[in-house]
Amino acid sequence: MQSKTIKKISLSLTIFILMVLLYFFAQDWLQTMDVAVSETVRQWRQPMLDRFFLTITILANSNFVTYAVIVIVLVIAIYFKQWLRAIIYGLAIAFGNLTVNPQIKNWVHRERPDMNFRMVHEASYSFPSGHAFASAMIYPLIADFLIRNTPLNTYPRTVYTVTTVLVLLISFSRIYLGMHYLSDVIAGMSLGYTFYLLTRDLTDKVLDD
Repeated sequence: MQSKTIKKISLSLTIFILMVLLYFFAQDWLQTMDVAVSETVRQWRQPMLDRFFLTITILANSNFVTYAVIVIVLVIAIYFKQWLRAIIYGLAIAFGNLTVNPQIKNWVHRERPDMNFRMVHEASYSFPSGHAFASAMIYPLIADFLIRNTPLNTYPRTVYTVTTVLVLLISFSRIYLGMHYLSDVIAGMSLGYTFYLLTRDLTDKVLDD
């Protein structure tokens, strides 16, 4: 694993651990900050933005992600004939989104923001954001694959820029819609990005051996 990747993983994990520590040991301060951010964001609500963020958040909904990942894995395996990569991607995404993130949610046990402020309904706990986790793991993996295997390799900066903006919009939508606090989103993004880096480098190592 390259030192640059190790530094990125270390930074992402540090941010995630910091959010966890703040929740358990500085909960009053964190809650005050989170609520202040949420109240500020709610003041921006208007019909056009409501429709936009209700749509953009779907791109990381559990059902959408499940079907999208199945399609992506099949395309990588059948069309690009990279079966091993497809299997690793599928298992890693399933492990992160169906096991790790839900277990952390149940362990931390943080309630979502007030029901009166939510624009959609979900029953699970709040920390970390599953949408932020999924988007920060899956979309960079897709971008990385496209850059390596399609003509988009001519425009890597554009692909990564679009991917970054998409991840940020999906993550921000969770605050806008009243489903998560800022710290939930930061924790989800940092942990999801860590899983992306680990999956990418594990795949490269296995395929290079």
